[in-house]
Amino acid sequence: MKKIFYTRALPILLAMILLCGVMSANTLAAEEFVIQDDVLTEYHGDGGDVVIPDGVTRIEMGAFANCTALKSITIPDGVTKIGMGAFVNCTALKSITIPKSVVAIHAIAFKNCAGLTSVTFQGDEILIGDSAFSKCTSLTNIVLPKYTMICSYAFSDCIALVSVTCYDKIIEYPSTKDAFSGCPNLVIYGIAGSVTERYATNNSIPFVAVTAPEASTQAITATPTSSTVLVDGQPASFDAYTINGNNYFKLRDLACILSGSKAQFEVEWDSANNAIKLTSGQAYTAVGGEMASKGSGAKSATSTSSKLYLDGKEVSLTAYTINNNNYFKLRDIGQAFDFDVSWDGANNTIVIDTTTGYTAD
Repeated sequence: MKKIFYTRALPILLAMILLCGVMSANTLAAEEFVIQDDVLTEYHGDGGDVVIPDGVTRIEMGAFANCTALKSITIPDGVTKIGMGAFVNCTALKSITIPKSVVAIHAIAFKNCAGLTSVTFQGDEILIGDSAFSKCTSLTNIVLPKYTMICSYAFSDCIALVSVTCYDKIIEYPSTKDAFSGCPNLVIYGIAGSVTERYATNNSIPFVAVTAPEASTQAITATPTSSTVLVDGQPASFDAYTINGNNYFKLRDLACILSGSKAQFEVEWDSANNAIKLTSGQAYTAVGGEMASKGSGAKSATSTSSKLYLDGKEVSLTAYTINNNNYFKLRDIGQAFDFDVSWDGANNTIVIDTTTGYTAD
């Protein structure tokens, strides 16, 4: 395990050592960052305006907790997760930009950041954990990514919050409770007839219909996934691609190979309503072409425009269309149908285990 320390004062201290020849390395000031295997585990700096070093992929639980002198934080693109309580009680923190690489902000990550006035999400998808922004009492306006999963009490007691805008869909799960409780003046803005509107209605929050900015139809590049894939211990050759650092699998291939397992699901296409219908617990009905080939060569991918229904309820999962087929993020499907997805880095292998329930990293 590699362990890296960073300190602002290091160059000055080294010069003093060379000049005096008497200072022990043990007298150096406390390291500013502690980074283990690209995970930022601790911060020991003086606060102020802090820039996290490039190469960090995760901010660990409590890394900046109770740093009341922290005024601003720059998170590099490449960080994927902000751990539980990572910035809890950072009361002087004024604004935060969440780079597009971040897909999960875990529980109480920014709770009690009373000075926080602005949160900017740069990506299209995010999981916002339990009480992640609870009691951010200076926060007034939020624009959420179009694919957002909000957990219980995520923005509770944000008493100054007056608007939340989501131009596409807020996912609501049965475990979501009072995500915006204690926000007495809140209005939710979204597209008429969307899941966002239903979320507002179901939670007795005023809703205002707005027109979404014109979405970009520009294709992005999907590269074939080079990893080996094991399903319940057996190798499988999937037509799968990597998009923005995540693995996307052809939906019908997954349904086909999982058929007969406890994670099986049916896939139906409703052309009249431009909708994909998924039914958990049902064996898959093949339509031909499943597991026919392994992805080869870079392809153009565009965001899937179809609605998605899981067991009759509309949900939002990130999906792309490649050569007229729908590709979904593997971990999203694992979470939806409760099977485990793990990564064996030593063997460059994606491991799918239908006998074990889904667990987030």
